[in-house]
Amino acid sequence: MLGATCGLAQTVASVQHAIGPAIAAALFSFSLENNIMGGHGVFYVLTLCTLALLWLSSYLPPGRWPPEEDID
Repeated sequence: MLGATCGLAQTVASVQHAIGPAIAAALFSFSLENNIMGGHGVFYVLTLCTLALLWLSSYLPPGRWPPEEDID
């Protein structure tokens, strides 16, 4: 199960590294072309995304998960 979890994490990270810069560049271009907040609108959008994810992370448990007993 641990191998599958690590594989999924690497897949998600790879997709984010591939798509993230393209989305940020498109938002930056859009904010420059439409003069949204003086061309700096992309930074406000990304800041809002960061704050939303920070808020969501506050719902995580404060400590580590308790160890599970092996049923083998």
